[in-house]
Amino acid sequence: MNPRWDVQQRIQQRRMPEVGIATLAIVIPCTDQACLVQDAVEAALSLDGVDVRVVVVDDASSDSTCLVRRTFQGRDRVGWIRTHAPQGPVVARNLGLTYCQTDAVGFLDPASVCRKRLQAV
Repeated sequence: MNPRWDVQQRIQQRRMPEVGIATLAIVIPCTDQACLVQDAVEAALSLDGVDVRVVVVDDASSDSTCLVRRTFQGRDRVGWIRTHAPQGPVVARNLGLTYCQTDAVGFLDPASVCRKRLQAV
């Protein structure tokens, strides 16, 4: 028996099956970023190849972030949480995480979104 063939065969037997992600939640924590939140939500919803849910956590914004919420009102794939007092980004992320019931979760900072489409990884 060819030793090389034997090694390749053992590697093939141990290979893990590919795992697909059926649903993905994207948590978008924000504070006073009304001008960026809409683009962030739209970018998250534009991901191809996966069923995306978006959870926006408005950490007691004092700007017009609540008006952006109205843009997505009635869309079942977008949820909004608003804190009554600023808690900080870590608490906002953790709060959003508690509402996720998906196969995978990602976090998106609205200031990091560029106008190009995001790619599912």
